[in-house]
Amino acid sequence: MSESPSRKRYAVPGGLLGMIGLVLVIELTLTRHELDFTNFVTWSWKHAGRAVSQRATKTEIFLFGDSLVKFGVAPRVMEPILKKPTYNFAVFAGRLPVDYFLLKRALDAGARPSAVVFECEQYYLTQPPMLKEGSIWPDLLTQRECLELARSMGNLDFFTQTTIARILFSYKAHGAIRGGILAALRGEKASTRDRMDLNNRNWDWNLGAQIMPKGPLLDPAAIDNIYPEFFPKSWAIDPVNASYLRKFLRLVEGRGIPVFWLVPPISPPAQARRQQIGMDALYTELIRSMQERSPSLIVIDGRRSNYSADAFLDPFHLNGPAAAVFSQDVATLIAASLKAGDRDSRWFDLPAYHDRPADDRVEDIVRSQLVLDKQKLIRR
Repeated sequence: MSESPSRKRYAVPGGLLGMIGLVLVIELTLTRHELDFTNFVTWSWKHAGRAVSQRATKTEIFLFGDSLVKFGVAPRVMEPILKKPTYNFAVFAGRLPVDYFLLKRALDAGARPSAVVFECEQYYLTQPPMLKEGSIWPDLLTQRECLELARSMGNLDFFTQTTIARILFSYKAHGAIRGGILAALRGEKASTRDRMDLNNRNWDWNLGAQIMPKGPLLDPAAIDNIYPEFFPKSWAIDPVNASYLRKFLRLVEGRGIPVFWLVPPISPPAQARRQQIGMDALYTELIRSMQERSPSLIVIDGRRSNYSADAFLDPFHLNGPAAAVFSQDVATLIAASLKAGDRDSRWFDLPAYHDRPADDRVEDIVRSQLVLDKQKLIRR
């Protein structure tokens, strides 16, 4: 007698279960080897997210921004001047929504900053938050934050892609995995673990900053060949970035926190080009318009501080010795402003640059490598 249709049982195909199990094993294996399949940009976002959860309530001076702050602002130099715990939460290829979400998490966790310092690279302000490196956002955003950003962008595909990348490591890191496989086939070192260990050492010692040795990695004068896209013919802030800039400022001002907009120096050729094409003037106009809306916003402007070409790694980023000088001058201005408290002065030009003795409180990436090499020898 055959079973009635209502009682008929449907078996799950064994092949499907086996395939699901295989996918889970592969994903878990790849996740355990995350440091072998990543890059310094992605890793900086994950590191910043972890740093907020671990250090937010212990930090009083918060630093946000992109690589200009990551390379250029050293909390260990600032702390003796400010006499307050300071941390650099900047990330490579940073965007304004990153600053907003990190700060909001810190405040929600109970952080009570004495001041917030942030920076927005002129070119990045023109770019929508949907980075070419689409796999970066899953390393930073929670699911709720991802949905909020997707709504702000009007791009639910962003939410879908980021959600998949959060679940499947192979999807998120497909580029790094492919690159590792190709490197292995060429007989080259495939893993990025040593590089990430080096970054971790340098960032942890320097309280979030990455300090580089003196000497250019790229010719600061070769702006046309290195970063042509950083000098667009027209300039305007992306609407999503404008929205998150306002949200960021409301977040700090609603709690009465002094906020400093930092404008780091860039190399003389790059600064001259931006002035020539009118980009710099439009950026200044944006800052002044935000100051009109935000009475507590204070600007520290380094564009006329005459940093020489040998202070830079490339057209935009300071090397370690110059970063120490910059950090000292920025901290001095912040300390004076916090002490005055009256906010009469809201736009400070950075003092003229001059060489100073090396600051042994910071550790450049070369010294970090020597420390790691020594530790490896000791373990052997």
